[in-house]
Amino acid sequence: MAKELSYTWPNGCTHVPGGSLPSLSSGKSSDAEISTRPQQEININEAEEQNENQGKVMSLEININEAKEQNENQEKVMVNQDAKNSCRNKRKKSEAWDHFSKRNGLAVCNYCGREFDGSSKKGTTHLKNHFQRCPGKRNGDVDKFIKSVIDAIGLGMNSEHWDPLVLNSKKDDILQVYNKEKEKLRRFLNKLSCRFSLTIEWYANFCLLVIHYINDGWDPMWKVISVQDVRFPYSILLENMKLSCLDWQIDRDICMVITTGDNVISEINSWVCERGSLPFGGQMMAIGGLVEILLTFVENLSSRTCDTVGIRRCFRDVLKSTPLDEHKFGKISAAKVKSMGNKTYGFEQLEIAVGLKEVLCELVNADSNFKSMNLTKEDWQKATVAYEHIKALHDVACSLSESKCKTANAYFPKVCDIYMKLLQWERSEDDRVGKIALEAREIFFNRYWMKYELILVIAAVLDPRFKMDIVQLWYKEIYASAAHTHLEKINDEFNHVYTEYAKGSGKSRSGDASSSMSFKLLDAMGRPCTWSHGVFDDASPKSELDCYLNEPKFPRVEEFDILAWWRVNTPKFPTLARMARDFLAMPISPSATTAYACFSKEAKDIFDTGLDNDLITALVCLKGWL
Repeated sequence: MAKELSYTWPNGCTHVPGGSLPSLSSGKSSDAEISTRPQQEININEAEEQNENQGKVMSLEININEAKEQNENQEKVMVNQDAKNSCRNKRKKSEAWDHFSKRNGLAVCNYCGREFDGSSKKGTTHLKNHFQRCPGKRNGDVDKFIKSVIDAIGLGMNSEHWDPLVLNSKKDDILQVYNKEKEKLRRFLNKLSCRFSLTIEWYANFCLLVIHYINDGWDPMWKVISVQDVRFPYSILLENMKLSCLDWQIDRDICMVITTGDNVISEINSWVCERGSLPFGGQMMAIGGLVEILLTFVENLSSRTCDTVGIRRCFRDVLKSTPLDEHKFGKISAAKVKSMGNKTYGFEQLEIAVGLKEVLCELVNADSNFKSMNLTKEDWQKATVAYEHIKALHDVACSLSESKCKTANAYFPKVCDIYMKLLQWERSEDDRVGKIALEAREIFFNRYWMKYELILVIAAVLDPRFKMDIVQLWYKEIYASAAHTHLEKINDEFNHVYTEYAKGSGKSRSGDASSSMSFKLLDAMGRPCTWSHGVFDDASPKSELDCYLNEPKFPRVEEFDILAWWRVNTPKFPTLARMARDFLAMPISPSATTAYACFSKEAKDIFDTGLDNDLITALVCLKGWL
């Protein structure tokens, strides 16, 4: 008999095949209830599965959203980091450039005008250090009104781009700014403990009155104080120069008057000496004046040489009678010979002629008619010898005009070298060379050396690399057996100037005079020691000058900052330091300063605008000051 199968439900009821299903509610189930239970369970399972799937989907969406949010946050972090890196890579402009201007690779202080290395490699630390101690720095920036006028007329831009209509429309504002700045500068200059070198810079239609000085920080400075129209009569021009000095209240503080010519210097210098406190006549012709003397002599001598040996006649005849084809002269030589037709005299004519000597001599063989026109062998020799010596003077003049030396101590050996050359030529066996040298030396000696020897000597002795030795050595070369006499004379003159400074003569702050008097020294046992030795033997007890001259000299290096040396040694040699500030400030070569050379061109551009004199003066001065 087959075994009956049974099924037990989860509620404990047992189902036997063929029997009835138990009820879910009462323990007994109907047939309808039995038929619907499996379908309900399926629906429940599907719902649970669906809910489960929805939960998984929602969980997945949450994970995706979290991932997206995380990615966005990461992207933001990366963007911020890139921005920070970009800011790091882009160097921030240093605050130092608020107080300095860039000109031709240099950093120029807006307050005192001193020039520094402006390259990026140098950095800005040295600029910040200077700004902290800049003596020309005003309390705060230029006020808003001045800034507005500067912006309106474009003082910061090149003057050749200025519009005269705009400048005239702003005339009242410009003059107001000029007067404010002038008063500030005047007060600043009057507080300085140095004296000024007054230079007169000549141009085609105007001249500039410029004061040069070394400020309390031992920086060389220059300021324009006046613009004069040279088309005025000479007497009016001279009077206007005096009035400018009185107006600026510097008439009693001028140590030197410097210009390129003799016409004004003597009269202005006499007036300055009358008003000044130093008894010696401080006048000086700028190196430009010496250059002008040499070049004028070179031109005149060259012209006379061309006439004497027949160079001008030779070229005139060649141009008239000989065809200048390339077969005879060559293209370049022919052009040079043709150019001689426009040259009536001078060094250039002589130089071209000597350069074509071989060509012209060859032309004799190519053209028999030319033999009577060409120079003789002796004439060519005369021309060649003259040219070699004239060219030496021409090269010296060019070297002086192009010199970049910024202080006057550098010029004593340069001038002595010229003098020495002329003396050597005088001893030449060639009479023609001796004649050239004698004529040049008389002009040079009378117009330069005799007048300005003392000033050049003082500046040279104040160079701690050489002191008095440089004067002794050059005098022995120049004067030979008479050197001792000339040395005694220059020593006396030097001592006279030093004594006046030691007395406290001239402009100085209180206390300078007493601190600069001669002082006594003690020996190792504490007793006063007496000393008398060296070049200046009349100083006993030992003076400040004696100590300076007999101390070991600074090594003779070429790159030497003489102003830095005196800044450090001022407490030790106060009298000589005051002399150094006055004599080393002499701008014997204004072109040595890049900023000044650029300003000179801009001053010419301003004058050429055709504005009235008051406006021109204001613009030129403001351009130099600001």
